[in-house]
Amino acid sequence: MKWMVLLRAPGQDKKVYRYSLKEAKELAIKAKKKYKHRDDVMVYLISCQKAFAPPEGWTRRRIKRSYWCPYCATERKFYRNNVWGTDQCGVCGITTSDFWVRTYNHLWNKDSTSKKKRAKR
Repeated sequence: MKWMVLLRAPGQDKKVYRYSLKEAKELAIKAKKKYKHRDDVMVYLISCQKAFAPPEGWTRRRIKRSYWCPYCATERKFYRNNVWGTDQCGVCGITTSDFWVRTYNHLWNKDSTSKKKRAKR
């Protein structure tokens, strides 16, 4: 399985890909230690191929556009992408049109009702 370690600093992102979770975790730990003195550098571990379900008992926070991101494996704030007309994860970039994002956040009915409303107009 392919993993991505994302180093995000103001004005730049660095993506490093690894093929084992162990290697990716080691790299993320090294990066966190290296940049622990800087508050503006964030290190993220992201799955490139497998979507992870939310833990049992997880409930979505009632913050606007806050969803479970199955590739980051955590709840993230999604931002509006006006080009695609969807919301997009602020870290990994996956959109709400992805099958697993829709499934884990129960977004299937949301679009079907809006299409019915549009058809009535």
